[in-house]
Amino acid sequence: SYIDRALTALELADIENIDLLAYSRAPKTHPLAPGQERLAADLLRQARMYGVCAAFAAIELEGAPFRKSNVIQDLKLGGHPQTFFDHGSDKTRPRYEIHIPNELLKNGEAMTRRNQHLPRFVFDKETLGRDGYSILSFYLSRIRPLFCGAEMSEHVFPALEAESRPLVISTFDGWLTECSAKIGLPLLPHNFRHGVVTIEIFYDPTCYPELETLTGDTEATLRRHYAFIDRDRQTRSLQQKRYERRAQRLSSSPHMSGPSA
Repeated sequence: SYIDRALTALELADIENIDLLAYSRAPKTHPLAPGQERLAADLLRQARMYGVCAAFAAIELEGAPFRKSNVIQDLKLGGHPQTFFDHGSDKTRPRYEIHIPNELLKNGEAMTRRNQHLPRFVFDKETLGRDGYSILSFYLSRIRPLFCGAEMSEHVFPALEAESRPLVISTFDGWLTECSAKIGLPLLPHNFRHGVVTIEIFYDPTCYPELETLTGDTEATLRRHYAFIDRDRQTRSLQQKRYERRAQRLSSSPHMSGPSA
């Protein structure tokens, strides 16, 4: 998985006595043993890209299937609007919360007209969202500091360079493509949004109202885009009924030895 690869990169750096944090700040002047320069650069890249992909996947799967721009560009630990709330030090209820206002959403104006907004999505350390909490905690403490932009901005996913802006979207796209191919599960950012909605509808055909709250899309829009799931389910249901009728005929007629049209 993404998280395992990120951990491996950090562990290899420790074994090789490479201070990735110090190296990330001054790669050209940081003292390294002969031959370690290339290894340090490779391990830093692996830690960064697999760590980002792990955090993105945790948010999409444990929280909500946000659009990638809302995650990579809009999640901020402070400023206005603040969208990521770190309550990890809360002794009574450690958690992270994400709340993205309508002004940042692609369909935000339509949601405002409908008097709707996305709820807060919570990653509790001990209860719902705990897997996401664990991954996000690892990312915030071990991976995010490896980005030079972490000291310059409040973005959850800061720039590679010492700049007050988020990670470049095209960089994230390339990382997700590369990391997903290497773990044997090719994915694009939209696969998370599409996949979550598809799975929920497949297992619960009545969940459209909940998905409307989760995604911000109207129930009518969701039904239009995901009608294929109902068609597939109906096709499988009819096929199963045909097999059952055929089995009944075969069991009641010993002279019938195979399927008939």
